[in-house]
Amino acid sequence: MAINRVSTANSYDRTLHNIGQRSSELSKSQEHISSGKRVLRASDDAVAATLAERARNRQLRNEADLRALEASRTALTQVESALGDGIELTQQARELIVQAGNSTLSATDRGILANQIDGLRDQLLEVAKRKDTSGLTLFGGLGGGDPAFKEETGSGVAPDSEVNFYGQNGQYLPTENALPKAVDGSVAWLVNNPSSSGLPSKNNPDGSTEPNYLFDILEETAKKLRDPAPTEALSTTVGNALSDVDQALENMRMVRGQAGQWLNRADSMESLFQDRDLFHEQEISDLTDLDLAKGYSEFQTQQLALNAALQSYAQVQKKSLFQYMA
Repeated sequence: MAINRVSTANSYDRTLHNIGQRSSELSKSQEHISSGKRVLRASDDAVAATLAERARNRQLRNEADLRALEASRTALTQVESALGDGIELTQQARELIVQAGNSTLSATDRGILANQIDGLRDQLLEVAKRKDTSGLTLFGGLGGGDPAFKEETGSGVAPDSEVNFYGQNGQYLPTENALPKAVDGSVAWLVNNPSSSGLPSKNNPDGSTEPNYLFDILEETAKKLRDPAPTEALSTTVGNALSDVDQALENMRMVRGQAGQWLNRADSMESLFQDRDLFHEQEISDLTDLDLAKGYSEFQTQQLALNAALQSYAQVQKKSLFQYMA
């Protein structure tokens, strides 16, 4: 019959090991309960930690899209506001042109109206140069110069000064996750088919022509109103100027309406991004959150196990030879 002997030192070491293990488990349980998380590090649950990290990356991309959307919404709101101001100023200029068509007015009276038109034209140019809160031009189209419009000395049959577009023609289109931050100013302030009554026609040295913008139309109209002319010439000037201004108003309203549609779309996109954020948050929560009832139950069990290990250690310590030698 074999007799197994277990030394006091071996029992002592095993008891200390159990106490250390129980203390470590209890400490982890306390950490999980205090944080409310089941997975605090990859070693807690490698699969859940990996899936949660992927969900966090998707959530971060979604948050970036949401911030970009907010920047676009701010810029488009400013575009819509600028075009609203432009329409109001252009309507005021139109009213002055109508008044100038009154044949009973003197040349001095028409000169006063022409000065007022020039003032409105300058205000319109400042509106076309506006920038968003980040300093980017609102009417630059696909990019280009800053500002989008610059006033320069004209040539040929063009007015004494003319406004040229230094943005880049074209318009960014909305995508599933983004909206434009600028509109094409070459369309917003364009006069489609300027009347052939001597109003400006921009001719390049290579023989090509450029679009006529509202600013040049108003400047040339004011210039003609200052010149003494027969009633027939005045009537033609006013009629053609009104036709050109109405075309410009239609273009501004069209671009403003497009900006309004994008702003409405921004509301829907924001709701979508917020729903995605909630989904990712719930996904991360399902993977990493701790069931507090279960966690506290395990904590009590581990606490009981530690107490038992401590009591066992006390019993083993009493069997030590050193106790008797002391």
